[in-house]
Amino acid sequence: YKFFSHGVTEGVARIYRAINAERVAAAAALGATVLTLEDWFERVYKVREATLLETFQKLTFNADGPYGGTPAPKSFDANYVAEDVPVGLTPIAAIGQAAGVPMPATETLIDIAKLMTGNDYAATDRTLETMGLAGKNAAGIRQIVEQGFG
Repeated sequence: YKFFSHGVTEGVARIYRAINAERVAAAAALGATVLTLEDWFERVYKVREATLLETFQKLTFNADGPYGGTPAPKSFDANYVAEDVPVGLTPIAAIGQAAGVPMPATETLIDIAKLMTGNDYAATDRTLETMGLAGKNAAGIRQIVEQGFG
């Protein structure tokens, strides 16, 4: 079972595209330009196919594909959930919300991960509070990024 090819169905690719669009929109609300997932794959791996699903296939099954040796995780405690949700998705959603960007796909994925694992990640989530951004809007966050804390 190859995680990034067998695990990425068209439905999963739609989820990736939805959370990617929210991430890009949140960055734009803060005045930043970030790569889309497709642009990142092209820049880092020189792979960009007609669809995201085809890109994952090529990244996995080409002889030089970087994901060829990536097995499926044995549990939801793997880093794809246990790390990526509290330190990736949660802060992206919180920053997006603070910047006034709706984050429904990202929030839904966080909620599903919490339900599936039985872990609310409260002890490890990177929140606006733990990042020193509580009460900040897009302008306030942008100011901290540009000038630092203090």
